[in-house]
Order: sequence, then structure tokens, then C-alpha cells
Amino acid sequence: MTIKTLTIDGKEYDLEVFSDQVKNYVALRTRWANDLSDERVKAAKTEAALKALDAELSQLVTKEVKEMAEKSAPAETPAGE
Repeated sequence: MTIKTLTIDGKEYDLEVFSDQVKNYVALRTRWANDLSDERVKAAKTEAALKALDAELSQLVTKEVKEMAEKSAPAETPAGE
């Protein structure tokens, strides 16, 4: 995306009237803003993946704890023995 105007203090300016330094700063700011946006998307995807993994991990641990408890529980003896 190419920036053609610059808004400062509520006033819009044609970027072409400014120095190369201003244009370079605007280009750098635009690139950094785009990079930040990309990183936010990556972070959101990672957070979603972590949430899903946490849910699976919780289910797996609960299942294994139950299985361990069943294995360590004393066997029931029939009545009258």
C-alpha cells in the first residue's frame, strides 16, 4: 500500500510536497505498522493453538489419572470369602 497523503493534527497533506526524509520516515512507519499487524495475526494463531492444546492436554491427563486410579484400586472380593 502506498501512502499518498499524510494527516498531522487533523490536517491532510499531499506527501509528495515533503522532503525525502519525511517520505522515508512515512515508508518506514508503514512497513513497521504492517509488520506489527502480521505479528498480531501470528500471535492470535499461536494463542488459539495453545488454547486447543491446553484442552487436549487437560482431557488426556484427566483420562490417564482416572486409569491410574483404577489400576491402583484394590480389587473387590466377592461377599462371603
